[in-house]
Amino acid sequence: MTQAFLTELRLGEGGATYDLLSERLRGRLSQEIYERHLKAWLASESVRWELRYREPRAGVTRELTAEVLLPPPGPRAKTWTWVLVKEESGWKLDRLEGAPFAR
Repeated sequence: MTQAFLTELRLGEGGATYDLLSERLRGRLSQEIYERHLKAWLASESVRWELRYREPRAGVTRELTAEVLLPPPGPRAKTWTWVLVKEESGWKLDRLEGAPFAR
């Protein structure tokens, strides 16, 4: 699921990624606002470059939550930690460190 999210971001297909967000995040961000923030975030050449090289690594997995680590491509950047939550419809992204909508 995280890989699908990354692939869509790499392709610039942000609209398709909204459905991969948790109910909590979708409750805070309308799809319109999400897409606007995403478009601005993806406009940065450094963000697009980093997205090409970050690959998900398993972090801590619990019954209802899981962490995915996305190590940086270079020494100056931080590892992003994305948290997934298990919902009725499956695993959804709930916190996205490194993204403009990480709330």
